[in-house]
Amino acid sequence: MNEKLMGPRLKLIKALCAKKYGERYHTALELNTVIAENALHLYTSSGSSRTEKQIQDAMSIAHGRLRQDKEGEHTVVSPNS
Repeated sequence: MNEKLMGPRLKLIKALCAKKYGERYHTALELNTVIAENALHLYTSSGSSRTEKQIQDAMSIAHGRLRQDKEGEHTVVSPNS
C-alpha cells in the first residue's frame, strides 16, 4: 500500500472506533470489526493486496458516514454566553 494512505486510514479507523465504542483504547477485535464493517481491508479474501483506488473509495465512503453522523449532532450552548 502506498505510504500516503497509511496515516489517514489509521486515523479514520480510530475515529470510527471512537464513534462506535467511545473515547478509549480499543481492542484488536473492535478495530477489526470496524475495518470489516467499512471494507477498509488491505487484502482481499484470496490474499492478494487491494488496489490503492479500492482502498481510497472505501475510505471516502467511511469518511462520508462519519461526517454525516457528526453533522447531525447538536452542541449545547450556554444561554449566558
